[in-house]
Amino acid sequence: MSLARALIVAAALAPAALRAGEIRAEEAGAPVPEWIRKLQEPPPGTERAEAPPAVDFLRAPDGARIATAAGWEERRAQLARKWEAFLGRVPVCELAPEIVERVELAGGIARTLLTLQVEPGVRMRCYLFVPPGAGPFPACVCLHSTTDETIRQPAGLGANPEKAFALDLARRNYVTIAPENFLWCYPVEEGAGGSRYQRAAEAFLAGHPGSKGMAKMIHDASRSVDYLMTLPVVKRGAIGAIGHSLGAKEVTYLMAFDRRVACGVASEGGAAFEFTNYHDPWYLGPAIRAPDCDCRAEEVAALIAPRAWLLVGGGSADGEQSRPYVEAVLPVWRLLGARDGCGLFVHAAGHAVPPEARALAFRWLDYHLKGAGR
Repeated sequence: MSLARALIVAAALAPAALRAGEIRAEEAGAPVPEWIRKLQEPPPGTERAEAPPAVDFLRAPDGARIATAAGWEERRAQLARKWEAFLGRVPVCELAPEIVERVELAGGIARTLLTLQVEPGVRMRCYLFVPPGAGPFPACVCLHSTTDETIRQPAGLGANPEKAFALDLARRNYVTIAPENFLWCYPVEEGAGGSRYQRAAEAFLAGHPGSKGMAKMIHDASRSVDYLMTLPVVKRGAIGAIGHSLGAKEVTYLMAFDRRVACGVASEGGAAFEFTNYHDPWYLGPAIRAPDCDCRAEEVAALIAPRAWLLVGGGSADGEQSRPYVEAVLPVWRLLGARDGCGLFVHAAGHAVPPEARALAFRWLDYHLKGAGR
């Protein structure tokens, strides 16, 4: 799905997540659960990290104060148009799903390997997990990290069980889909120099002048959402996303440009351009560092509000250095009445998914997609 189409589809569907944001705006006095409040405040004694001067998102370009949801929506549309122009587009084609293999796992979970057409003649592999029962169930897009295991990682078939998000969430009664990042499945010339994913990025960029690698990642992840929307077993308005590292970057950008995704967890992806590799050609490219580029990392996060976004970090890509970026966008969530919809969890395990981070990620998804603990 192109970025423009994602925005149009989201507006037409008016998903429950957006309606919930409007409802919460009328209940602005509702208390934020203690465990979420802790995600919005630095631990006592924490030294504030330095960051570029914060953007005042509740002030329009003409200096006027934004005080209503309608006023923010107008400002949001301006930011979305700017970013869409920067990222470029990927044309949409027929999805044409093809089943490769279907296996029944313990507990009655069905695991299906399928492919989706994401560009004419270009197919993306996905693992789909469906729990037993008629549903409808909440759903989650599970995005893998930088690994040659690709979709085997979230499917629980790889070497890192702590990142088996698709399998583990299916055990928690989610329909899950794990799409393969284009860096591992894009058609490339075999035997050429460089890594496989570097050549894939070069091939995509050569065939899509003016588009960034992140536009392709958003497009492909949105196509997996398109597929989920065709399944009667999926509960409308209850689609989430989760990913680590590379997959975490995808979660944030997918949510910013596909408003059907109601909730997301981004683990160690990097909130800011200053301390991670967004300038690599398969993400935003060197243009993001150009002196005349006026795109800011906080803007992408702000585009997500009022839907639920949790940033998780161990200090490698995200950590306390990300807090100023979260604090910059929290006022938008609060304006929209979704005061429980944004947070930062910092662990001390580096570029990993420790048990406490996994448990919190699943709790976040359950709270926002299932209403658990409300």
